[in-house]
Amino acid sequence: MSGDVGPSQNVPDELAGLAARVPPGWRGWWFGCGPGWVALLVELGHDLDEIAPRWSLTQAKSKFAELRFYATAGSDDKDVRQRFDERIRRAEVESSRTCEDCGRPGSLWVTPSGWRVTSCQECREAADEEH
Repeated sequence: MSGDVGPSQNVPDELAGLAARVPPGWRGWWFGCGPGWVALLVELGHDLDEIAPRWSLTQAKSKFAELRFYATAGSDDKDVRQRFDERIRRAEVESSRTCEDCGRPGSLWVTPSGWRVTSCQECREAADEEH
């Protein structure tokens, strides 16, 4: 499931709740990270539903080995926006300790080709064997 998912593509069942938060007519791809972060994203989506019921998502992706989650709270309430942003930041930090491929505890790894990824030892070894 890693790779980019856009509005015209089939969305994995686990991400249907997040897909529903993408604004109608959004033309860009909105999801680009590995399967190890799906549970983290699903939990984040549920928490954001509680904090800001009208929130919207424009993109969730991996960048420099960490989740980047671009969303708006859909509220003018300063407290709501602050809690919303804090919860997103916690998920982004958690992603830096979670293997993007399998979801086990992981850490920063720079691949032989120079890509920065968050990976567990087992997934690193499997990647090394592929090269």
